[in-house]
Amino acid sequence: MTTSNEKPGTHHLVLTNPESNDKNRIFQTVPGMRNQLSDNISTLNPIGFINSNRVWGGGEKWHYSTALMMKERGLDVIVFAQSGCELIKRTRLSGISSVEVRVSNTSFLNPVKMVKMALMLKKQKIGTIILNLPSDVKFAGLAARLAGVKQIIYRRGSPVSVRNTLMNRFLFRHILTDII
Repeated sequence: MTTSNEKPGTHHLVLTNPESNDKNRIFQTVPGMRNQLSDNISTLNPIGFINSNRVWGGGEKWHYSTALMMKERGLDVIVFAQSGCELIKRTRLSGISSVEVRVSNTSFLNPVKMVKMALMLKKQKIGTIILNLPSDVKFAGLAARLAGVKQIIYRRGSPVSVRNTLMNRFLFRHILTDII
């Protein structure tokens, strides 16, 4: 899907907006930053949602609503979230597969934890992963790349600019494939 002001061959991830009553209404990501992507999320493998925020807010609601909508459409969805958080409780009540994980701002510095997460993603055969927080990007984004996940998507809900750090430049250029 390209528009006149985009480079030919640029691809977008396309999702239906779970907040909309109009099932044909869509929203798009920015163009793929690393690899050419298909026009839709791969539905051959499970879609993973990682949200390590402990409290319920807008990002958690978005992850829950989107995972529920995808599940209702017959897609295989797995939510990874903090133990005992509201997101885990709601996904389980809705029959969405969920896995409890412990992620902090420094989890990406723990190689054992990183390898365990990569093995978990590989075991679940995750083909697309959607990340919520910057700590999720650093930890689960790197683990997803190690596991061979094809689409690594950052759902950026904050209007605050991403800081121009060496780490962020690496993550946005070499780990993430899309941003919502």
